[in-house]
Amino acid sequence: REISFIVGTDFGITAKAACRSVLKWMPQHFNSEFRAADRISSGFHPKLVAWKNKDSQCHIVLGSSNLTEAAFTTNYEANVFA
Repeated sequence: REISFIVGTDFGITAKAACRSVLKWMPQHFNSEFRAADRISSGFHPKLVAWKNKDSQCHIVLGSSNLTEAAFTTNYEANVFA
């Protein structure tokens, strides 16, 4: 029911088109926020997704994937789901 999405301000790394796609994807019935980490001058590079489902089960995806074209097409990315 809640989604927080935080990106760095170096949009050379995080593609603006990917950010727009996330905004379109975010369910309107959720309490959602999309923020930029504007107080961090450089080096903000997390890759973490965590959520709790309706049965109160917690999940996490942690890894190296970026929201870039290369991450989805040519790079080798490593992620773990727990």
